[in-house]
This record gives sequence, C-alpha cells and structure tokens, in this order.
Amino acid sequence: MEKLPISVCIVASNEETNLDRCLNSVKDRVSEIIVLINDCTDNTDSVAREAGAQVFEEAWENYTVQVSKAISKASSDWILVLDADEELSDELANSIVTFVNTNDSTFNGAYFSRSTKILGKFIKHGDWSPDYVYRLFRKGKGTSEGAEHGRIDIDGQTKRLDGKLRHYSFPTLELEMSKIAHFANSFGSRTEKKWCIFECVSRSIWRFIRSYFIKLGILDGFPGLYVASYVSYTTFIKYSRLYKNKYDK
Repeated sequence: MEKLPISVCIVASNEETNLDRCLNSVKDRVSEIIVLINDCTDNTDSVAREAGAQVFEEAWENYTVQVSKAISKASSDWILVLDADEELSDELANSIVTFVNTNDSTFNGAYFSRSTKILGKFIKHGDWSPDYVYRLFRKGKGTSEGAEHGRIDIDGQTKRLDGKLRHYSFPTLELEMSKIAHFANSFGSRTEKKWCIFECVSRSIWRFIRSYFIKLGILDGFPGLYVASYVSYTTFIKYSRLYKNKYDK
C-alpha cells in the first residue's frame, strides 16, 4: 500500500493499553507517526517504536501545548492529530485516503464524527453524538487551541468525511471522576463569571434534559442515561467551582 503524505501526531502518557490499537489503524497508511510522551512508567515508548513511530519526550505543560509541540515535529504535507485512545474505522480511513489523494485546493482540512464507547456501547445519541472533531489539515494551516478538551483550529475551508473516529474513553471510574475535577478547576481558574445558584442548578438540569430527551439519549438504553447524568453532574460541579472561587482569593 502506497503511504499517504500524512504525519500522525499523538500525545501519550502511560497509554500502552490503548496506543497499539490506535497505531494499528494508521501505521500502514501514513508516511510518518510522531508520538510525544511524558512521565511514562509503562511500555508506551516501546509500543510506539515497534509500530515505527518517532518518539519524543517533553515535560508536560498542558494538552494544547503538547499537541503544538508534536505538530511542530511533523514533516508531511498533511497532519492528522489523534489521541492514544482513538482509532480510525475502516470507512474513515478510506475517506481520508480519498480526500488526501484528491488534494482539492478548496479545502485546507477535514472533520469527522467521533463515536465514544462507554459501558460496552458506542453512543449514537445525546450530547456525545454526533461529536464532530477537526483533526486533519494541511501543514501550516492548523493550530492547537482550547483550554479544557483541546481542539484544532483550521485556517480555511474544511470538508466533512464519512466514517467514525472510535473513542475508547473512561476505562475506570476513578479516571472519569478525576477528569471532572480537572475540567472544573480549569473552568474556575479561567472564567470571570460569578457564582449564581440559579445558573448552577438550571444549567445542570438543562444538560440532562437536552442529552436524554431532546437529543434522544434515551434510545441508547442505560449508557444513554449514564451519559446524560454524567454531563449534568459535570456541569453542576463546574459551576459549583465558581462558588469555591470566593474562598480561594
């Protein structure tokens, strides 16, 4: 298979259980893989090298900065940013092949839908679907942005591709809870908003209603109920963090 002029950029720390799956979905199709690691105590490094990736170690700053560092090391005409717990479906991989080979000058990048697996099920409705992500772009036309989850801003027009980016998130309850605290602290540290009990309560209730009923999370069974409850609780904790800000000054 002729390899595409794509550099895959991945940021990873202690991801040996996920990284092999991610790399297997791209390694036979792309010309370069960059894996930026930090503070690993498992075999993330060796898993990446065995797949033919170039591995670099950089001290952790934040996710946005780490992705920027990985992008800066890429040499191909196109760059695809992935997380270690993601993989391309065959349909998405084929869509990327067609898109890059066509090389339509109208588009500087592409986006596609990410499907998250939780409680043994890929979520098809609710607040997590469709989850469109912008990850593929011409070199020099994309930048890493975003305070909490991170995103890629692409300069120019983008095209939506068919196929799913599969996301294997939250392997343990402990990791899931730690992410809630992280997002809440990030939100509380960067916003100028003042705490309001009405906003705190109403936003969390609205997120549940929107996810479970309006966006039909109810059709995903118990996992859909779990996601609706999760986004509602996360919203409540984020806005509760504003109350705590009064005592941190």
